Amino acid sequence: MNIKYLKAAFAGLVLSVSGFANAGIIPFGIQTDIDTSVLTDNGWSLNFQSGWGDQGAFDHVMFDGIALDEYVFIGALDTGTNNITLGAAILYSDLLNYTSGNNTNDYNGASWYHREDYSMGFAAIGESVTLNSADTSVDNGDISKLSWHMHSWQTGGYRVGDFNSNLDGVFEKVVFRASTQVPEPSTIAIFGLALIALAARKYKKQ
Repeated sequence: MNIKYLKAAFAGLVLSVSGFANAGIIPFGIQTDIDTSVLTDNGWSLNFQSGWGDQGAFDHVMFDGIALDEYVFIGALDTGTNNITLGAAILYSDLLNYTSGNNTNDYNGASWYHREDYSMGFAAIGESVTLNSADTSVDNGDISKLSWHMHSWQTGGYRVGDFNSNLDGVFEKVVFRASTQVPEPSTIAIFGLALIALAARKYKKQ
């Protein structure tokens, strides 16, 4: 048996997977109570941090320098700790797909809304949002919803689960970005299978 080509294929697959790991891991769905090190140890860096009720936290400031093909993670950080109570990741270009009314877009395991005129946030897939004083109002004790406003003239609408407040003290806004461009897992899998198929073909000819 000629193992040469199989070894080459396996090595290529390992390199491709290790490259994916080094580029950054994209957390799927809504994350609760995670340490910031879960992100920073896996290819993410802090792009923005401010008080929960900071009315100067415009969207162009929070996402400054982030490219459309980068992932962002937005979350509510417990003040004075490294614990993110609630957060989720999304491709930045997807986040910029603005919604109207109470509509949402489903991306990466969460239902996102982004009102260009004032606010953004997410809820669990299948849950609704209500654009009133707090855009993701809940009545079931579920912590899976987050909203914040982004312009200085808008003073209300900050929520983490059932906690509804636009005052500083409990939470801080954080925006992380994937430090490098992250290949899609399907691309990695297809590339690996192609290498193995090529090795098998060459082996058959032998």
